[in-house]
Amino acid sequence: MGDTGIGLHELLFERVVADPTLSSTSADLVLAAVESEEALTAVLNGGSAPPRADVAEGAEPDGPSGIYLRSIRAQGFRGVGPAAALDLQPGPGLTVVTGRNGSGKSSFAEAAELVLTGDNSRWRDRQTNKALWTQGWRNLHAAGPTQVEVDLVVQGRAGATTVRMSWDEGQALGEDNWTVQPHTGQQAGKREPVTAGWLPGIDVYRPFLSYGELGALLDKRPTELHEMLHGLLGLGVLDDARDRLKAARAPYDARAKAVKDAKQRLLAELASVDDLRARRVEELLGATRPDLDALAEQLLAEDADTDAIADLHAVVAIAVPTVDEVAAAGERIREADRQLAEVGTPDATSAGAVAALLQAALDHHSVQGDMRCPVCRTGTLDADWQAATAAEIARLNRDAAEFRAAHAAVQAAVEEARRLVTTVPAVLRRPLPVDTDAARRAWSTWEDARSAAPDELPEALRVAHAELTSAVDAVQAAAKQALVRLDETWRPVSSRLWAWHEAATASARDASTVTNLLKAESWLRVAAGELSDERMMPFATRSQEIWRQLRQESNVDLGGITLTGSGNQRRVLLDVTVDGNDTAALSVMSQGELHALGLSLFLPRATRDESPFRFVLIDDPVQAMDPAKVDGLARVLSEIAKDRQVIVFSHDDRLADAVRRLPDAAHVYEVQRGARSQVQVVPNHDPIRRYLSDARAVINDSDMPDDLRREIVANCCRGALEAAAHAKVRRVRLGRGDAHTDVDRALTDARTTHDKVTLAIFDDPARRRALLPHLALIGGWAADTLQACKQGAHGGLEGDLNSFVRSTRDLADLVLR
Repeated sequence: MGDTGIGLHELLFERVVADPTLSSTSADLVLAAVESEEALTAVLNGGSAPPRADVAEGAEPDGPSGIYLRSIRAQGFRGVGPAAALDLQPGPGLTVVTGRNGSGKSSFAEAAELVLTGDNSRWRDRQTNKALWTQGWRNLHAAGPTQVEVDLVVQGRAGATTVRMSWDEGQALGEDNWTVQPHTGQQAGKREPVTAGWLPGIDVYRPFLSYGELGALLDKRPTELHEMLHGLLGLGVLDDARDRLKAARAPYDARAKAVKDAKQRLLAELASVDDLRARRVEELLGATRPDLDALAEQLLAEDADTDAIADLHAVVAIAVPTVDEVAAAGERIREADRQLAEVGTPDATSAGAVAALLQAALDHHSVQGDMRCPVCRTGTLDADWQAATAAEIARLNRDAAEFRAAHAAVQAAVEEARRLVTTVPAVLRRPLPVDTDAARRAWSTWEDARSAAPDELPEALRVAHAELTSAVDAVQAAAKQALVRLDETWRPVSSRLWAWHEAATASARDASTVTNLLKAESWLRVAAGELSDERMMPFATRSQEIWRQLRQESNVDLGGITLTGSGNQRRVLLDVTVDGNDTAALSVMSQGELHALGLSLFLPRATRDESPFRFVLIDDPVQAMDPAKVDGLARVLSEIAKDRQVIVFSHDDRLADAVRRLPDAAHVYEVQRGARSQVQVVPNHDPIRRYLSDARAVINDSDMPDDLRREIVANCCRGALEAAAHAKVRRVRLGRGDAHTDVDRALTDARTTHDKVTLAIFDDPARRRALLPHLALIGGWAADTLQACKQGAHGGLEGDLNSFVRSTRDLADLVLR
């Protein structure tokens, strides 16, 4: 099905290199944005992106992969009272779990979904059902604690992992104790609390599909279905990259907007000034794109004593960090120091070295095997030592990592604080009509504070900043007074014009960066669309293949699947046609067709090669499906089961019957629910064996009256014969290509047992009179058995019942030939 996250960087790099329309700067921005925020910042600052830690093609993703289900257990949960288990074969293969409505079979499906995801899709999005769920999730017949758990087996690993969710009596649904416990062979590991993200990929590849979710799959909001497929294709990386580019562009856009708004305010102010100088500047500033060089020349020409005025403006424009910025920088240092003090124990500082030493010992032991300690000559290096040492290494590595992180945080906070300190502005060193000595001395003190030791830096900066702020405020006030004295009317406007000119010049310098960022965003938008189409193609092809098998006699066809739109307009376009005509097909499809289409979207998602889950669990997929689609579903599931563990729950025996008609073997179980919610899972045999097994059980019931026993045995045997006839007719007629509807009609028209057996043996209902002579030629017992089945169901069955059941079995075998 192709790559998702793995290989995406390489695909983008190839496209970037091959695109002659993309400048080198924009290309660097694209690749850096895809990599990380830090890489993008580095490129914007004129540097190169840090090297990327590539993921090798085909590398194993984080977390376990090749996960199968070995067992689902429940106690006191939903329809299950006393503890019950559904044991499974942890490997590829098809398992069908049948049972009447209310038998408790769906409780196993819901238990598995809940314990692995922490949620249940059947109830999640429905307010009415959610109330029923929160009130009825405990079984009414089970007192005490409630518990659900699954055993997971990971391909290539010994043992299993048990995931459990339990509730004490009286606890609410959300007050669960959710744990995971690994097992290696017979050894049980430590049971740990489940944490967020403990099972990577469970949201993207979600291997569960309930009946309610199947019905709602195509009812999802357009953005929800889009997000499901978009995340599945691994295109979230490109969304993140575009978000980073947009965020990087935001400060530039904000500065450009501030310049534009300030320009309008200045034009309004100039219009109110009755001065020829204002008219000349207004003409330059009013252009769509003002000539900044010409504006600067005009301002210089209009200012008297140009050098002094410019210097005074420069003094007024001097900026120092705010009190809050300095205080915040100091607090970050102190907080980082506190964090370092908490983790910087003597043991933590040497944890890395000790871990390396112990790792070397472990490596030595793995090569040499068990031995006496080569250092102390007293201890023994054995399996217990190895396990304890591995745990100690893990702890030491965590301590060392925490210490390194805390130390790095201190260094980062100190560097950030020191960046607040800049050198003395050059204007303060020039001769000015105001006294700048105090400001220069304060600034020199401010520069010296940068060299203070890290633990003394916050206080040094605070003290020096207070002095600096006071001195700069004083010199700026003096500079403003000097400017006022030079020109009461023009100078305030001129001062603001100079400030605007400086901001506009900076914004103009930003223009090329903004252009490159916009080009990078645009290029990524187009590339995302193209990659979306490319990656969607195999997914859509697989969905079409599944739909073709499921649709059977439907006149609805599924074409392409396309992701389109952005923001709140994102949606999935399904190219669905009726008899080859474009139409709003979803509105005219039957519920069975909609379910089949939903399965066509679910199965490719849940069975992608990249999914770590090698199982899919589907609850009641055949409701509202006609027999043709049930047969098609059986074939689809059997095909998927060649390399997946497929577990299907259904109260409809048609799926189990269809699966039995396939050449590939499948496990079929039945969930039976007894008094007080006692649930058991038993093998489910074909209907013929089931009827005959029931007959034998009745024969062995010594408490049953004999006349009633004989009537029930006759009914069971008649049911076995009719089941054999149904199986034979379906096998023959469907095998030669008859439509399911025609086969069903023929079986419906065969109203009696005699008619059904006639149809099975002769494939011609009109030959009903020839049936008994035909059976008589085979043997008198065959005709007698058929007659006994028909008549004995109404009473009067005579003879040995065990012999009668054996004869019925032989006749059923004959019908099936």
